Amino acid sequence: LEIPLRHKVTGTVLDAQGEPLPNARIEMRRVALLGDNTSEKSAFSAEDQRLLTLETNAEGVFTAWLEPKWEYDIVVSPSTSTNAPRGIFSLAPGEQELTLMLPEPMLIYGSVLDATLQGQANLLIEVHETFRNERRVIGEARTGADGMFRLIAPAAAPKE
Repeated sequence: LEIPLRHKVTGTVLDAQGEPLPNARIEMRRVALLGDNTSEKSAFSAEDQRLLTLETNAEGVFTAWLEPKWEYDIVVSPSTSTNAPRGIFSLAPGEQELTLMLPEPMLIYGSVLDATLQGQANLLIEVHETFRNERRVIGEARTGADGMFRLIAPAAAPKE
């Protein structure tokens, strides 16, 4: 029986202004083995991707023990009280220290009305982004009793 050694990865989650984000939820999913020549990185089954979930401490720091030859996708979901958007990142094989800076937030708000202009309550509104040929939710909200919603999503990156 051979048990692979894991290496310690430490990271800090920062908002767009460089301030640490406490209590941010971190989801890490392994996606590719170093030296794997497959071009489709999401080809692993759900069991093989092995999701690891953790949270940042009061200083926005987290620690994970990971398999060193794997690449990981990281989704950061800040606490809703921060008004910071979700962020999607990659961790290269062997990386041991990282800083994850979330993008600038963008407020999206509106109303969902029926044909008689009545607000539609409790509908899920989502904003998606494509990452590694997969749609990922980067912002979500539910409509209130009046049909209004408000959500925070990453602002579009400026065109160069």
